[in-house]
Amino acid sequence: MTKKQLSQLRDLKREIQLLKEQSAEIRNRMRGMKTPNCIEASAPYPPYQKHNVTIYGVAPSETDAYQEDNLRLQKKRLAIAERERRCQTELDKIERFISGIEDSKIRQIITLYYIQGLSWQQVAFKIGHHDEQYARRKIDRFLKCTKCTDYPM
Repeated sequence: MTKKQLSQLRDLKREIQLLKEQSAEIRNRMRGMKTPNCIEASAPYPPYQKHNVTIYGVAPSETDAYQEDNLRLQKKRLAIAERERRCQTELDKIERFISGIEDSKIRQIITLYYIQGLSWQQVAFKIGHHDEQYARRKIDRFLKCTKCTDYPM
């Protein structure tokens, strides 16, 4: 695991949320493509009162355009779902790496800096040191060790 991969953690979470929002927006647009039409009708039994009935569908003249738009939106939604799946896989890989770290202090430092987004100075104070270099060097040494580069993902 590298620093660059770890620093992607927060960005991956934000991207997954953004992709979910985009997918929901497309889903709503696809639902809205079916235009409702209102007609008047009456009950088949007395007192035969008139009431409005909403019919959902697409006008026959719009069928081809509707199908093209629907197909385009479905392809876009599938592409977004694939990107979301790749981001989630990468996120899971990073989280497995972090949870597999045996040293508690290293786990704390990584969680505080890479997940919570604290500065190195804030991380140092949280773990009981006054020098920000302590936490930074500890992570640098950990990530450079051969055990970490051979870590099974």
